[in-house]
Amino acid sequence: LLTDVATKMIWEFPLKERSGENVLECIQLWCEQMLVKYPGEHILKHFHTDGGKELIDQRVRSYLLKKFGTHITWSSTDSPEQNSVSERKFRTLGEITLAMLADSGLSKGMWWDAYVTACHITRMMPTRTYRGWMSPQECVPGGTVPNLSWLRRWGCKADRRKDWEDKALTGHFIGYFKSKKGYQILLG
Repeated sequence: LLTDVATKMIWEFPLKERSGENVLECIQLWCEQMLVKYPGEHILKHFHTDGGKELIDQRVRSYLLKKFGTHITWSSTDSPEQNSVSERKFRTLGEITLAMLADSGLSKGMWWDAYVTACHITRMMPTRTYRGWMSPQECVPGGTVPNLSWLRRWGCKADRRKDWEDKALTGHFIGYFKSKKGYQILLG
């Protein structure tokens, strides 16, 4: 999970395993996305982590330093209070995810879909940012007011109908597409 402290915007990335190589891949992907989305902006001025070995790996540090001139810091061992923003965000997202799983009755194997949806919803919720009370989605450069009419209860029954067919396939709503407007439905 990457968090912009000023705007409270978050980005989630699944790690195949906790290694410097996987973290580097995620950071490179995020940086590429940000360079395309916000050309000319200084992408990553300061990178602060909890001191996890995979996060302060030499490859990660050298990439950030060479590519962006990023100032890199990390907290002392076993001191979550030094990462209060991230620790609170992890706890909030974890609790939202567990609540959505419990409410839907879907298996715990669907936790990543629930977590991604929790992140999506959190990006739309008003919070205190450097520009006052607004959603992180509004606060980023070129941001817009979120359209809440598209929100649905995670895990609810959903029908998928193909063009001009009489019969719909029934499943469960499990998230939103990132690249297009639409819902993800788990059929069956």
